[in-house]
Amino acid sequence: MLFSLHYYFALYSIALRLTGADLVSDEVAAVCKNAPLPEGDSRPIYLPLPGSCGGFVECDVGGRDHAVHECPGGLTFNENLQMCDWPDNSDCYA
Repeated sequence: MLFSLHYYFALYSIALRLTGADLVSDEVAAVCKNAPLPEGDSRPIYLPLPGSCGGFVECDVGGRDHAVHECPGGLTFNENLQMCDWPDNSDCYA
């Protein structure tokens, strides 16, 4: 089933809009599969989307499932904070 969901919430006063999308790609699937996911933690982790400063991949525990998201309005993904942030605060050079 293909569908799109929009989630809005705020973290540290920076708005983040997540747009869920089914993206079937070996490269994207490998991001989660090769990620060092924490053991004993059921929360997902967020990793940079290869080739995109504003995109990121949400990986579930076990790395089998993933969702691709994009930061809104010129924000970039900050891997250290696990959220979208101002470009000056992230280390992306894609």
